[in-house]
Amino acid sequence: MAKMQLGALVSASQAWLQRSQMTLSSVHEKKWTAAALGGCLAELSGSSAAPVLTVAFRLVHQVQQQGEPVAWISSNENTFFPPDVADGGVDLSALPVIRLATLQQRLTAIEQL
Repeated sequence: MAKMQLGALVSASQAWLQRSQMTLSSVHEKKWTAAALGGCLAELSGSSAAPVLTVAFRLVHQVQQQGEPVAWISSNENTFFPPDVADGGVDLSALPVIRLATLQQRLTAIEQL
């Protein structure tokens, strides 16, 4: 099962690169956009949560403006401050938030979405 999940993640990454017309060597030079990430599982991480959340919720807002579905999936340990997200233009009533304890549970939720 782990190989299948890893394959899905790799496949999504390859699809994103193809849609963005990027090569692996040029990924760091490109911007992530909702159009480039559409239909892909995207994991954003960094040493500080605030900048990563800012980028992530800008993408969420872009997707919502295009009328496309988007969901937020995270661990039970991590969360965001809903008033800040709403101030950034995200429609919280249209954003399913799924918080699950284990990676396996989160991957299962992704498959079901």
